[in-house]
Amino acid sequence: MIPDFSDVKCEKDITDKFIKAGRSILLETDLICRNERFQITALELYLFHKKLWKDKSTDRDPEGMQLEAGKWYIRRRGHRTRWRIDITAGNKDNSIYAGLLIAAIGNENGPGIALNKILHGNTDPKINKSKRIWDYSRDGDTIETIHGSIATSQDSYLRLEKCKIRSDHSLFIGLRKNPPTHEKRFQEARLRISIDPPCGRWKENRDLQMERL
Repeated sequence: MIPDFSDVKCEKDITDKFIKAGRSILLETDLICRNERFQITALELYLFHKKLWKDKSTDRDPEGMQLEAGKWYIRRRGHRTRWRIDITAGNKDNSIYAGLLIAAIGNENGPGIALNKILHGNTDPKINKSKRIWDYSRDGDTIETIHGSIATSQDSYLRLEKCKIRSDHSLFIGLRKNPPTHEKRFQEARLRISIDPPCGRWKENRDLQMERL
């Protein structure tokens, strides 16, 4: 489920491992929080590999969380609509930083909304983004409980769990949405995977050049 990038030899190896992880997480796994089950519907890969893939938009956090694998990482910078949650996929021995960004849950797109759903539960998807409850002042303990916990542990407040019935959705791969990098190589990297229908946003997915796997 969690990709290991320590043995990659080329960019194709990176893509192949990401696709394999995407198939497992998007099609075979539920996201469990409290008594709610969510389906992750889009992932984006951010990777800093000092030999093959120096994507500086990858979080190289001082605490070294992105050097570990299989943990939850909550990035808390800027306005709360821009906060996000990753599944770490790094490797400390090889100085590899990596995170699988949860880019969409269900039919709602956006990493900030994904974290909001995790913290505050399911919300009517018709609710405008500006009308969501973005006040996390009462969520500090929950955020600290999730951050750094093991994503696949049955004891974790937030966890990944194999679903009983595999999803029959198709997968699409394309460009990441607004990656914070100015380097063309990384802007054009096809490191976003989503299910079909990809969050019901066909125009956006045309812009991201999503293609069926």
